[in-house]
Amino acid sequence: MKKVVLLMLSLFLLGGCASEADLSNQVLTLLQEKSMLEPFNDTNMSKKYFSYYLPRDVGRGTGNSLSGVYLKDGYKFVMNLDASQIIIDEYYTEAPAEPVSEVQMETSPAGMVYQGSYINTAEETKNYTLRLEKLTDGYYYIDLAASELRFYSIVPYAEIKSLLNCMLTIMQSVKVERQLILNDFSLKSATAQQQQNLDYLNEEVPVDGYIKDLVEK
Repeated sequence: MKKVVLLMLSLFLLGGCASEADLSNQVLTLLQEKSMLEPFNDTNMSKKYFSYYLPRDVGRGTGNSLSGVYLKDGYKFVMNLDASQIIIDEYYTEAPAEPVSEVQMETSPAGMVYQGSYINTAEETKNYTLRLEKLTDGYYYIDLAASELRFYSIVPYAEIKSLLNCMLTIMQSVKVERQLILNDFSLKSATAQQQQNLDYLNEEVPVDGYIKDLVEK
């Protein structure tokens, strides 16, 4: 009886390891395939600061000009436009990060971490980081972060590949109104414009700017 219990326990543990390895390979393959595709140039959704393509099997929930909640196969995910990062890239980053030439994967105590790059609709190469963390009851936390966008969700094992494919499709299709974001949310940009119009009493424009708190709590 003891041997039977030990055998069942061993099979259970091996099954868990196999499923993790299988998931890792499936995600890696999907990311590699997506990195070779041309960006999806058609858009069917528009917000004030960006437009994007939303797959037809995805439903829309609540949202604002910078973020939204969506429904895919019964599971919610969130997409946020990172306006603060756009401002940082414009005013405080001397050179863009080097593109990740091929998808990389590593494991950590928190889960699996993938790094790669994609081409957006402006034909710019952007890097992204994907984190998958195993939770309880077979669910996983998905965190997909690019330079301008971030996606979050919690889904069961069986839904990871489908939802991730949806997130990547949206990510590649996004067209960002960068200048509008800079005009609306960057005090440095506003100060520069004020100097052009009024000469700002011959004073120098401050070197440092500020970023407003953009996300509604």
